[in-house]
Amino acid sequence: MTTNLKCSRDDGQATHIAPDWVTSLARRQFSGDGDDDDVGVWFIAKKTVEKSDLVAQQNRLYLPTDSVATNLVVLLSPEERLTRWDGSGGTVVKGDELKLFRAWSALEKGDKLEVWAFRHRGGDCELCFAIGRP
Repeated sequence: MTTNLKCSRDDGQATHIAPDWVTSLARRQFSGDGDDDDVGVWFIAKKTVEKSDLVAQQNRLYLPTDSVATNLVVLLSPEERLTRWDGSGGTVVKGDELKLFRAWSALEKGDKLEVWAFRHRGGDCELCFAIGRP
């Protein structure tokens, strides 16, 4: 079963359909039991893996700037918008989970990925990312 993406805006562009694994993950994180059908899942970006995305010391996945401006910024709270990384001005996904993802997925330069987002139901409604091959 696929779930239509809950868009934050309607600009006439094609609507991405969230894959089953993304909606299932979001439901489990949101409700704890996987039964909540009213979980927002947003498409963030399509990405081609670059050599710099694979450097273990950097521990980050660079997101395409145009996709961030169009799809991610509108989801951010004011506090999240203030969290910036000085330097390139780029947007990256970081964290220990990214190390595990890289190890388990056997990513290589040139691989195609899709990045999706949803909010965890916990007290702070943490923004979560689902990253995988299309």
